[in-house]
Amino acid sequence: PQRPEGTLRAMRGRLPVKDVVGSLFEADLTADVNFEVLASTAIANGWVPQELETQANWLCRMGAIERVASAASASIAERLAMKTLLAPGGLGDRLRVLEMSADCPASG
Repeated sequence: PQRPEGTLRAMRGRLPVKDVVGSLFEADLTADVNFEVLASTAIANGWVPQELETQANWLCRMGAIERVASAASASIAERLAMKTLLAPGGLGDRLRVLEMSADCPASG
């Protein structure tokens, strides 16, 4: 109800783009996700969801800081983009990640 035009949005240069389909490959796409429904559906289908966490925490856990620091070829723009995702209060604190794994039985 809060999003009568849908949950899929396009952003370009930090501004919303009205024509989502027409902006494919020219804008960043984002969507609102009901993580409770996603997790319960995943569990019902044999997946194991982890704790919901910020994108910044997830990126740090995946080694993003080390990768950018060691990437001699990373441009200033790339480093600033990563800073936007990792800095406290930045975009990475507003976005969430739900990591899941398949609940595979041990092979014998």
